[in-house]
Amino acid sequence: MKFAMISEAQLTDPTPEHKAQVPRDSVEQAVLAVRVEFDTVWAVEHHGLEWYAHMSAPEIFPTWVAARTERIRLGHVVVCMPMGTVPQDACMETIRQWGDKVIPHFRTE
Repeated sequence: MKFAMISEAQLTDPTPEHKAQVPRDSVEQAVLAVRVEFDTVWAVEHHGLEWYAHMSAPEIFPTWVAARTERIRLGHVVVCMPMGTVPQDACMETIRQWGDKVIPHFRTE
């Protein structure tokens, strides 16, 4: 039997501090999934959901997990089109590198 984890980056308190912490928590959950021998971690792209999901750049998340793990399959479950918008990628990458010290705000049309 194989086990997989879907990371939807959920949070219970949508404050700026918690929104910055959610991607790091999701990575830690993926690292734990490796330790308990899960086979795959999936990332789901969502936008505009206040409480439910905060994974705006799922193509960045697997690279972050890959840097922290040695053996696990990584992939996307849902990717909204058009794929890979620059503001969302920059936001996720900024959180990955600097945590809650810098929170970029982007508006897309």
